[in-house]
Amino acid sequence: MAIFFLIKTTGDAYHSCVHLADNLVFTKNGRNRLSPWVIMRLEDVKKVYLYRGDGHVQGFRRKPDSK
Repeated sequence: MAIFFLIKTTGDAYHSCVHLADNLVFTKNGRNRLSPWVIMRLEDVKKVYLYRGDGHVQGFRRKPDSK
């Protein structure tokens, strides 16, 4: 599942990460291309990206193909 951090008023995404299991996500923090991909707890990523209070988190997953 992909997890997006969205601006409440516009719905624009400003960060995303991949849910791995339980409370763990795979994320790349920072604007620098050399910043490493890391595994973090979702609560810790929320502390980084929701500190201003104008965003929210929403998960999206791919619908299975119906056959």
